[in-house]
Amino acid sequence: GSLLGYGGGVPRDGEHLQVVILSCRDERLGIVVDRVLRRDEVVVKSVGKFLQGTRLLSGATILRFGDPAVILNVFDLFDTASETRGEIRAPEAPRRSSRLLVVDDSITARTVQKGILERVGYVVDLAADAEAALEMIRARKYDLIVTDIEMPGMSGFELTAALKEDPATRPIPVVMVTTRAEDSQRRRGIEVGARAYITKGTFDEGVLLETVRRLIG
Repeated sequence: GSLLGYGGGVPRDGEHLQVVILSCRDERLGIVVDRVLRRDEVVVKSVGKFLQGTRLLSGATILRFGDPAVILNVFDLFDTASETRGEIRAPEAPRRSSRLLVVDDSITARTVQKGILERVGYVVDLAADAEAALEMIRARKYDLIVTDIEMPGMSGFELTAALKEDPATRPIPVVMVTTRAEDSQRRRGIEVGARAYITKGTFDEGVLLETVRRLIG
């Protein structure tokens, strides 16, 4: 925002940042952005005489759903940022080491999620199924549960419902991370008590971290 002249807030300590890395003339530049939507191959079109010569623009394109978008000039961005560059510090750990439980029958999925959450300072335990998760929850206090839906034995829906039926575990926020993208599945997840529903097909670690921070800080 600051490079484009719209202003930009200073990142807070511990804030998770989305950064686009640009390369030019054997140099690299990290630009903080609000969101990274996706990666596309596009046809660059001229902006026409109305916008010709506009600072930082190299062209325009039409996105997949027909929306127009301008294309920024990497060389100009480097030149504009040359006087305002600074180091981006790694996010600090949360002030309180919140303990989370990740429940997923896929060792890959739960290990990846554990790494993402531990990298910003959360303490993370793992369970391969809902039955094991219930035993761990009875033995230890957790601040948040991240669970898959389709697992051998008890499903994530059943696990969440069981937690919400028990007054001792009812306050624990549950986040569902699943391959099931259907609206009916999403509605069912919310109905049984999940506080958030993330689809693995569009999984992004920033979404997971932002969701966890929103629920427990």
